[in-house]
Parts: sequence; structure tokens; C-alpha cells
Amino acid sequence: MLDEFLASDYAFFMQVGASILGFLLALTVLGTVMLDVVGQHRHAAEHDPLTDLLNRRGFERAIPDFGTNSGKDGYPAGAVIVCDIDHFKLVNDRFGHAAGDTVIVGLAAALRNGLPGDALSARFGGEEFVAFLPGVTLAEAGVLANAIRLTFAARDWREGGISQQITSSFGVSFTARGDHSMHDAIGRADACLYAAKSSGRNLVVTEGQQGAPAAGTPRQLRIISVA
Repeated sequence: MLDEFLASDYAFFMQVGASILGFLLALTVLGTVMLDVVGQHRHAAEHDPLTDLLNRRGFERAIPDFGTNSGKDGYPAGAVIVCDIDHFKLVNDRFGHAAGDTVIVGLAAALRNGLPGDALSARFGGEEFVAFLPGVTLAEAGVLANAIRLTFAARDWREGGISQQITSSFGVSFTARGDHSMHDAIGRADACLYAAKSSGRNLVVTEGQQGAPAAGTPRQLRIISVA
């Protein structure tokens, strides 16, 4: 009986079907593995290995295009924050590059925890960071940047072998009609960052507003605005 069954067409088609099913399952597993490998390679190619934030390439791929479909005015509305670590070279020189890496990771963590979940944050290189905050106003971004600045300045670094306060400076801008790309807004935020550095560091400087801190305002709490 068994020999007759094995010799039947039904058994033959069952064997062929099982073989095809096994082959398809193997292809599915292989495809899943390949997708996972490709995803890992893409993540590695677009993220900074030290902080796991986006790198410059990943940021360029993630930011929205400036065009007719970007928004009602033809550009993606949102704020841009540029920041870096004050006197970072001195940190490296005095405490070593491992300590410098710890500080970089600390500022990256402060950005990750202090910005909205849909913000695109990137380490552009060295101690410089850039973030795009879609739908966030200039004033709101200034408040967020100042909160991050205060958190970072208050951190105790002694566990990392650093026996001094580390501070950071921020420049904030907003995308505008006439911008050809996000880099126009980044350039304005970078100019604000330069103003923060020139004004004594450990500051947030925003674009497009006049005014200075009131007399007696503690410098570590003030936000300067420049035209």
C-alpha cells in the first residue's frame, strides 16, 4: 500500500509542493535577513557612530525639500538650531579625547531629550550639532534651546574625569520665504551661533528680533536676539 502511494501522482505532487513551499520559506527568511542587513548598513551610513544622531548625510536625506509642495508658502515651516560646545579644544587638551567624546555624547543626549520627537538632530562634525524642528516657531525653539543649554551647563562631569563646568552656545533661525534650501536657514542660525560666541558664550541667540536682556539679568539665563 505504501509503495503504491509513493509511486502515485498524488505523492509526487505532494513532494513537489513541499519542495516549492520549503524553497519559498527559505527565500522569505533570506529576504528578511537581507532587509535587516541593508537596514543596518543604511543606519550606519546615515548616523554618527558616537552619538547615534544623524550625520550630515543622514540629515540631508531626512530634511524636507524646498518646493511647491513643501508648504503653503513653498517651504517647510520650522526652526533650525545650531549649537556647539564652548572651548571644546581646551576640554580635549586638558582632559583627553575620551573625556571630549563623553561631553559630545552628553550634548547629543541633551538634544535628544530636550527636543520634540519629530525633530531631526544631527552631528555635523566635531562638536557641532544641527537640528530642524518642523512646525516649531522661532520663539518656541529659543525656549527649547535655552532649556537644553541650562541642562547641559548644570551637568556634573566628574564621573567622566572632568573637573570643570562645560557650557554650550546656540543659534536659532526659522525657515523663510526665499530660502532655496535648508542650508539658508542653517547659515542664519550659524551666524547667530557666532554672535553667541562673540558675546561671551553659554548663550542662545535668535534671529530677526531686536533687543537685549534687561539690566541685572543673570547671563546664564538670558537669551540675546540679533537682527
